[in-house]
Amino acid sequence: MNAVKAGHFSFNNVASNNTSLEIISPSANIAGAIVRTAVLNLYGAGVVYLITGTSAPGAIGTGTSVLSSHYAPQASGMVIPYSIELPPGKGLWLRPEGTPAGGGIHVTYDLYSA
Repeated sequence: MNAVKAGHFSFNNVASNNTSLEIISPSANIAGAIVRTAVLNLYGAGVVYLITGTSAPGAIGTGTSVLSSHYAPQASGMVIPYSIELPPGKGLWLRPEGTPAGGGIHVTYDLYSA
């Protein structure tokens, strides 16, 4: 297994069901960003999405830029096994759906310099 660089910034938080939780603001992402490590958590049956875009997402549907998702019939977690680069001006959100207990994320990332 290869070593993975942890990002300079870290974010750990939880979101209620059907609520978008901002991780990286589009306005803070001036020159691009890279998610180095990420773990998606479900606190009950349902699905949790990692989403990018220029504004906070609503319900998942056509046109939603889902980067990764984790579905399970019970509480569990998933390690995203790769880095994710975001173009300038794109934000990053966590959104649990169909899970009354919500979901959480543990992520490290870097913002590129302009």
